[in-house]
Amino acid sequence: MRYPLRLVALTSSSLYQKAHVESLVRVFASRGAGLTPTRFGHYQPLKQQFSMERMEDLAAEIEHNTILWRSPKSFVNLAGYVQGFKYGAMWADFMADALAPTELPQFVCDVMAVLRPALGVVHLLNEHDHAADVVKGARVNAAGDPAFGVYAKDLAAGLPDFYWGMVFGKPYCDLFGIERLLATPAHTVKQLGESMVYVQLTADVNDCEHNHAAVMKARQLAKRHLGLDAFIPDDRDGLLSKAKQMPLIGKLMGHKPVAPVLVP
Repeated sequence: MRYPLRLVALTSSSLYQKAHVESLVRVFASRGAGLTPTRFGHYQPLKQQFSMERMEDLAAEIEHNTILWRSPKSFVNLAGYVQGFKYGAMWADFMADALAPTELPQFVCDVMAVLRPALGVVHLLNEHDHAADVVKGARVNAAGDPAFGVYAKDLAAGLPDFYWGMVFGKPYCDLFGIERLLATPAHTVKQLGESMVYVQLTADVNDCEHNHAAVMKARQLAKRHLGLDAFIPDDRDGLLSKAKQMPLIGKLMGHKPVAPVLVP
């Protein structure tokens, strides 16, 4: 798997102005040559070569509503925010050694400070979560590498899961309350300015693969703290799907999601 680490952000406060794009690129470039763009464009194959002197050219691609860039250890896809229509999104994929585990949390926080997302997720794709991710629509086993993501259209049904790193923006701060989010039982919990909270389940993102039991334990504690109704239920045993076929039982077992109203 070439890019097992993925960082996703859904935002309505950025990714539609060139200045935001430039700030985001600088966060990546500040981590060295491995994350500094080498080629960019708004469709594949990426033909334009990047240098810091061409920052304005890269940022101008947001006028096409999409920017792609590649670096030696990452691939980034930006989709611009369209007012009243859709969230902007960043999908950033990284090689396993793109960032040291100790550097990753600060990098994520620096990215989120630029994007000001409604929701941000960072997670290491792993086979332990495979079945659950597929059921919840978070993993697609594409022809190439599998793809992982969280999609704005699905969040009305609840959060798919509590992933290794979560950034809760204003809609979720309003839903849960900042104090409740800050009290989440996890390895790292901190406020990133007004109406944004970062929660990290364990010390090392590689725990997703090599110490999955610790991630699962932390995940369940965090989910119970915020309330299981805020998460899409796990119906792999078939009970919920069967209940949906029987109206009366379905009403008794139906999931009443606790979710913010996400309006771009």
